[in-house]
Amino acid sequence: MKGTILGLLVLLLLATPAAVQGQFSYSTNADNDITISGYFGGGGAVTIPTNINGLTVTSIAQGPFVGVVPFEFFGPASVTIPESVTNIGDDAFEHSVNLTNVMISGSVTYIGNLAFGTCSDLSSVTIADGVTSIGSEAFFDCTGLTSVTIPGGVTIHPRINNSTC
Repeated sequence: MKGTILGLLVLLLLATPAAVQGQFSYSTNADNDITISGYFGGGGAVTIPTNINGLTVTSIAQGPFVGVVPFEFFGPASVTIPESVTNIGDDAFEHSVNLTNVMISGSVTYIGNLAFGTCSDLSSVTIADGVTSIGSEAFFDCTGLTSVTIPGGVTIHPRINNSTC
């Protein structure tokens, strides 16, 4: 009996879809693009997928990575945002206390208000050429921030240069 149950569990695990896609909830837009609306994975390095079920991921919605229990204890340490994404929503990563490193591709044109607000362990942000607008307080209260690369020509909304950044 124990062997049968163990065998069924192994088969169930083998039939589970790829972990990366299983860690994200999303919605399909009118243009048949994907917006990431939730993250249900653990810590470590997270790469936003370029495609889910054959559709292109183009946006990260408001708040899918917001640091709530248990996320704040097990959230990603680093996030890589691929070339397919053009928009990072308001509060997208707010309070992600384990987040230390973010790499934003050149296809992103807008980083939302408080997108990385109060990410106290965030120390390094690299924003590739292409970003044209960074929202108000996008990096507010990021007390560990020591390295930020922002390309020229970016419109930076008020309070991004808050003294707590």
